[in-house]
Amino acid sequence: MQVQERKAREYIPIRDQDEISELIETRLATKNKFLKNPLEKIQVSVREYKPDNTLDLITDPEFEPQGLSVTIYSLLDSYIEIDLEIIEKTDAGMFHCRITGVQKAVHGRKNLRFKITSDQAVATNFRVSRQALDIGLFTIPTGIKVLLDQFQSSNSNMSDIVKVDIFRNDDNILIKGIKKTRRAGLITDTSNAASYDPAGEEFLDCRAVFGEGMEKVIKNNIDKGYKSILVTPILYINEAENVVPFGYIQLVSKSSPLTMETAVKLKKDAEKLVERIRDANTAFLPVRQEIMDISRGGARLRISDNELKKLLARTPAFTFDLVFKLEAPITMYAETCSSFKDENDRLVIGVDFQGTSSRKNEMRRFNSYIDPMEQNYKAQLRKSMGKS
Repeated sequence: MQVQERKAREYIPIRDQDEISELIETRLATKNKFLKNPLEKIQVSVREYKPDNTLDLITDPEFEPQGLSVTIYSLLDSYIEIDLEIIEKTDAGMFHCRITGVQKAVHGRKNLRFKITSDQAVATNFRVSRQALDIGLFTIPTGIKVLLDQFQSSNSNMSDIVKVDIFRNDDNILIKGIKKTRRAGLITDTSNAASYDPAGEEFLDCRAVFGEGMEKVIKNNIDKGYKSILVTPILYINEAENVVPFGYIQLVSKSSPLTMETAVKLKKDAEKLVERIRDANTAFLPVRQEIMDISRGGARLRISDNELKKLLARTPAFTFDLVFKLEAPITMYAETCSSFKDENDRLVIGVDFQGTSSRKNEMRRFNSYIDPMEQNYKAQLRKSMGKS
């Protein structure tokens, strides 16, 4: 199956090396970037762009390219594509690539955008991540590290050894398997090879992970006095609704076996920890900000609040409430496509609407407010052009 674009785009190639460098290292640095035409939306990160026109691409650990080339895309003031030749696969979901082409779309957005006033609608209740957590994360903000340490300390009695940490480059093979599959690993009896088989569909096949090294692993676990091992991934869901496996909780028992009941409880504990991390990492600002213009697909906002300006200047996506006069709020998920400071140091930010909240009929309600505004604007255009 191949996903096709609904309408072919026209492109302008970008060949100037300085422009390409500035595009990748600066303009696209904080923007969401995705693989083009996968069967599912896969977010990517770019690391270590080099003067020889190569870079390191980080994707979903389970992604396997069909061939030796991939294309990634993002959205600024126009649609941007970067074609890449895969030189080497360096790890699961990690590729060293050479840039073979960069192009931007000739045409911008298609939705009719029109001006509105604060009497018609305002933007408020902004929810913005203080720090981005992505799939290439090997360090974390101090505030989140504190939460992990607190969880480890307060739950130190769950087993003989309790470890809460983020995934790192030098993790052992079991921890790497947890990150790659996003599944928990449960070994009820480390001395019994059968215990390394998956405990269910949601669990890692530890026997397959260790492969021919199983006997050595069993011996090492016995020598260390490890009776039972349980590892659960910490799965963060970012603004783009991508699952980010950035950490894990590990229990090691030297006495009684860890059971399925323990695994179920630990999974729930991990979910609660993620909620605490999300709360700590999300700024909520109930300030009212101006909507300069709007369309079915996006809007342009003028941000005057100082704290909000700082946060939105570096975030690729956020949510906010769109409030039409005398109507209940509509929560919009927006991706930033452009921004600049005006003469009064206010942040003017262009956003594309990527979705609404899960509340029923949110988009239908949004369109019911936009439709008469759009029709009125078209009528005014026709009148100004002398058309009936």
